Amino acid sequence: MLPIVYHRSADKDPLFYGTGGLGMGLNVFTAMTHDVHARLRKRVAGAFSMTSARSMEHIIDDRVQEFQAKMGEQAEAGERFDFALWAQ
Repeated sequence: MLPIVYHRSADKDPLFYGTGGLGMGLNVFTAMTHDVHARLRKRVAGAFSMTSARSMEHIIDDRVQEFQAKMGEQAEAGERFDFALWAQ
């Protein structure tokens, strides 16, 4: 049953995903048809390759440590932590 519901050439259902793309215009996340999504995905695929991820590992590690330290500081102070500021 799963391949019928989702497969590599599946188009997104506008009833499920809505329209307007979260105000972001057309991008890899909001493309409704498989063909457009595949074309846009190919443009950014290199940035998500294993080689690219390995080359950025030290940067990612630094950011994770900074994030954890800030959460710990605010938790100890009893402050709220606004995750939205870190998710940008």
